[in-house]
Amino acid sequence: MTVKTTPPPPVDKPSPVEQFSAFTGRDFRTATIENHWIFKASEEVDVDVDSKVVHKVIMETVERCKAQFKTGMQKRMIDDTDRRMIQLLKKIDTHELNSDVLHQLCQLCQAMEKGDFTEAKDMHVKLMTKAYDDHGQWILGLKRLIDLDEKTTK
Repeated sequence: MTVKTTPPPPVDKPSPVEQFSAFTGRDFRTATIENHWIFKASEEVDVDVDSKVVHKVIMETVERCKAQFKTGMQKRMIDDTDRRMIQLLKKIDTHELNSDVLHQLCQLCQAMEKGDFTEAKDMHVKLMTKAYDDHGQWILGLKRLIDLDEKTTK
């Protein structure tokens, strides 16, 4: 008795299961995320205006905090923060920041100017999630500056 079997269908395309199996060499850790809200560039960014606003607000805030905290732990904190902010301003002057980070930094500075520290802290969190790997030093200093400025206004 002979049993006739039909051959499998020709394989033109891998099945969806085979396409995403562990044996295809694809690794989820190296996947790129595109079209995510964190990575969307700002629509219109004027780099010159943004950098001037950031420079002005940061320098005024540092000077105000230096005048307020002349001794003790806060003085050491504001001195360290001043060094970190100088790093930031150098990066702005040498155009080492991409326009999206600069725009978010400008929005943060505008919130600080208005005295809206909740909004400034929210913008800081966005910067932390997006740019901490590249700009961690000055981002930490920026958080301290927000906290110290909030103390001076109370």
